Amino acid sequence: MSQQIIDSSLVEQAILDSAPERADRLHEILEHYRPQFAVVPDSLGFVLKTKGNLIKFNDKTMKTLWMLAHAAWRIFECHSPHVLLAIRRGRSITELMAIDRGIETALASFEELLYIVQGAAKAGSASELEWPDDLPSPSADRSTISVKQQATFDLAIMATAYVFLHEIQHVIFNKDRNAPAAGPALELACDAFARDFLLAEVRSYAEKAPRLPISLKRLTFAIFARLLLARPVWSKKVDLILMKRAMAVSLGSFFVYEITATAVRAGNQDYPPFADRFETLIGKVDAKENSDFWVFAATLLFAEVRRLNPRQSVRGKSYREICIAAIDAIRETTPEVVIANR
Repeated sequence: MSQQIIDSSLVEQAILDSAPERADRLHEILEHYRPQFAVVPDSLGFVLKTKGNLIKFNDKTMKTLWMLAHAAWRIFECHSPHVLLAIRRGRSITELMAIDRGIETALASFEELLYIVQGAAKAGSASELEWPDDLPSPSADRSTISVKQQATFDLAIMATAYVFLHEIQHVIFNKDRNAPAAGPALELACDAFARDFLLAEVRSYAEKAPRLPISLKRLTFAIFARLLLARPVWSKKVDLILMKRAMAVSLGSFFVYEITATAVRAGNQDYPPFADRFETLIGKVDAKENSDFWVFAATLLFAEVRRLNPRQSVRGKSYREICIAAIDAIRETTPEVVIANR
């Protein structure tokens, strides 16, 4: 099968479902820059790249994003109590894991998915991926899956919007011929564009929205049900909407990290160190210090810290501080690439 150009309205809808207030700006971009989207055959590695105005991806890459969304929620379930108690008790996450009697089962629930994702790079097609029995298909009827899985579905859609917005900025730079000269700066600029497209006008959208979207209510319910947070359920709409979108951005960055070759994660002449990308996408989110977004992001970051160095200690006086500490730990422990790659 050769590449197949798909209707851009499919990507457009995913973005509008994620940020409906940006409809006018999105239509301007699509009309002026005319990005095209093509599904290419599955192969070794992952495909999500842009050349000229053509954005290419394949089925295996998109199914990997779906699987990572579910892995991310399981990471959230596993480590959110550790993050919450780290603040309340002034202890590191590692110390709290040591006294968590149910930790092995919780770790196994997401490590299985991460193991499959790691092997996906070597799979020739999506059909070769081991699909766990308890993981719903991306095409599953949403009315038949649990509230938690529906919330994960919502995050996966918004993370998909994020990754395509990143690629759309590449299209914009290619047409305008004004991309940053350095490769790392280019990637950070595309990251920032995607982040801001989803987050910059949340406040104005929240003021006009008469009520919370059903999907946001579902996600909010799932979070409060899992964490049993002692916070009022009547939190401001703007905070809840920002929380959800920022969670999707952190999931998107987690996805890009996972499909990036280990040798490139420390950075090279074309890509910035991933710690810098996490800092751009997660560390600079304008959310309140006690937002549940920071709890979600902290769990994803800590899961990677633990994979790099199981003994690494991460602590902070707020959820945001824990995120920043985890990003710094990733920067310190990410294996350096060889000089030839720089």
